Amino acid sequence: MSAFELPPEAVRERLEDDEFTLVDIRDPESYAEGHVPGSEHLTTRELQSVVAERDWPDSVAFLCYVGKSSRQAAQFVAQYGDVEETYSVAGGFEAWDGPVETDE
Repeated sequence: MSAFELPPEAVRERLEDDEFTLVDIRDPESYAEGHVPGSEHLTTRELQSVVAERDWPDSVAFLCYVGKSSRQAAQFVAQYGDVEETYSVAGGFEAWDGPVETDE
């Protein structure tokens, strides 16, 4: 299984799909200050500890700051998780031009 890049506009379209999950792997403070509505937050360390035991949806996209760490996370989950499709959001949160919510 390999990971692919998914442009932000494609992520926005897929967020309505129950078999698609967006996982934000940025640090907790950055996530609290602004994240994609409906995204899940997992730190890289948390991701590594739950990857094999977790019940993943069919498609998972990972979001980081600029797209580098999310590519690594997507490849990691593609290799060790039971997921049909893994993606990295192209350009990361810096490229996200959709809605954002905060934890305040």
